[in-house]
Amino acid sequence: MDTVNTKRSYTSPLREQQAEQTRERILEAMAEVLEDENLQEVTFAAVAKQAMVSERTVYRHFPTKEDLQTAFYWWVNKQIGMSQYPQSPEDLVSMPPVVFEGFDRYEQMVRAHMRSHAGEELREKQVQGRQQAYRKMLSEVMEGLPNKQQLAAYAVLQLLFSPRAWESMKENWGLTGKQAGQASAWAISVLLRELAAMKAAAK
Repeated sequence: MDTVNTKRSYTSPLREQQAEQTRERILEAMAEVLEDENLQEVTFAAVAKQAMVSERTVYRHFPTKEDLQTAFYWWVNKQIGMSQYPQSPEDLVSMPPVVFEGFDRYEQMVRAHMRSHAGEELREKQVQGRQQAYRKMLSEVMEGLPNKQQLAAYAVLQLLFSPRAWESMKENWGLTGKQAGQASAWAISVLLRELAAMKAAAK
């Protein structure tokens, strides 16, 4: 009788949990390293030392520097309460106070992403996904409006809910993150009401 040797494949919950904990520790270490280093100057060796793991372990979780920076970008978003794009007009109004307050908690990291070339590249990669998310959640609001007005509204709404709006209100008017978020939410709600009125008038 022929005997066929097969590998038993299974998923170990404990192993997965340990891997996730290591990944989280590496990203936390990245944040700590960024307190003293520019994003572009961060090395795998520095992150590994801060995380108290081998450099090889960092590479196992993040094979390239781009992988590490991309994962860190989304990790920061998760920490500030923005793990996904707004899903509805209601989200677009309710999220800025929470997210902008998060910007204050992770101010140095947020500013590092805004200033660095790597951060700019990561944002550019998200442009298409961001536009699709805004068009989807605002499809009913924008329906029937001229394309130029739609484009202008999308651009303004996205700007109002962005780190640049937070930074501008913070630096020029001394607002806290929460205050800036509330101001942004108010402006967004006003614009949404105006768009609804324009849509009604066009019928």
